[in-house]
Amino acid sequence: TLAAFMKWAKPRKYIDEDFSSELYIPKSAEIKGKDILQIADIQRWFSDPTGLWYERALMFQLLVGWRPGEVLGLKPSDFNQDTHIITINRAINHRREITPGKNKHAHRSVCLSGLALDLVEEQLRVSEELESEWLFCGKFGQKPSPEKYYQTMKKIVELRQLPPVSP
Repeated sequence: TLAAFMKWAKPRKYIDEDFSSELYIPKSAEIKGKDILQIADIQRWFSDPTGLWYERALMFQLLVGWRPGEVLGLKPSDFNQDTHIITINRAINHRREITPGKNKHAHRSVCLSGLALDLVEEQLRVSEELESEWLFCGKFGQKPSPEKYYQTMKKIVELRQLPPVSP
């Protein structure tokens, strides 16, 4: 990303030299991977839902593999009930700002089935009851809170004694 920044910044005269060709990662550099939930962990999570507010959103995220902000940015209008296709049109970042997504590939659609479809249909009923414009809305129908979403995830990880992971 630093190399890409330099290639962008030099023609705009933000920097004098582009030394990105000299950047490299030493072979001795430590490789740090991310921990992810394993199948058995996910089965434990899904076997006995806690009923915590954002749990349905977290379960949906696990099933579709989207970023947290993409899940929280969904609106009921992003789901076509006839075709079961749901489309990412926006995201909500950690500052609760609505954004077009992380990059140009962020806007995508997927046809839901099985448990993912069940979760969305159940959440549509909740969203409608609360008269919310958001699919995975806050408890009172307001814009979802990334902070509360992460708190819920941490609580479930603790309750289910799952390995600590980032969403």
